[in-house]
Amino acid sequence: MLLVAVNPPAVVAALGPARPRRELALAAALATAVAAAAAALSAPVLDALDVTAPTFRVATAVVLGVAGVRWLALGPWVLPDDAPRPGWRQVMVPLLVPVLITPQLIAVSTSAGADRGVVVVVLGAGVAMVLTWVAVMAGPRGTAWSVASRFVGLVAVVVALALAVDGVRSV
Repeated sequence: MLLVAVNPPAVVAALGPARPRRELALAAALATAVAAAAAALSAPVLDALDVTAPTFRVATAVVLGVAGVRWLALGPWVLPDDAPRPGWRQVMVPLLVPVLITPQLIAVSTSAGADRGVVVVVLGAGVAMVLTWVAVMAGPRGTAWSVASRFVGLVAVVVALALAVDGVRSV
C-alpha cells in the first residue's frame, strides 16, 4: 500500500535528470521518518479529530483513489526543467515536498499506523523509498517511466477501492 502511495516511477518522471545520490538518500530517509511519525501519531490524531480508524480508512481510500486516477489519466507530474537542482539546501523542496511527501503518503501512513502499527509503516515506507531511490538512480525521465507510473496509478485505484470496501464493512 505504501509503495503504491509513493509511486516510484512517478517520482523518477517528476525528478527528471539524475540527482545527487546523497541528497536523494537523505530525502528518502526523511520521507520515511515523516511516514513513521504519521503512523506513530495516528491514534492521537484520530482521537483529536474524533474519527475512527475504519472511517479514516475510507477517507484514505478517497485520497489514494484521487491520486491514482490522476496518475492514470494524466501521467506523472513533472518538475519544470528550470526547477532548482537539489543540493543540501534544496532537499526540502523539490525533493521532499511535493515529490516524496504527498497527501496520499501521509494518509496511507496514518491509516496503516492506526490499523497495523508503526513497525509495518516503517518497513513499508523504507522499502518504498529504497525502491524509489534505486529507480531514480537507474535512469532519467522517459516514456517507460510515464507508462509505469500509469500502471501504478491503476493499482492505486484498485487498492483505494479495496480500502473503501474494507472501511465501510468495518464501520
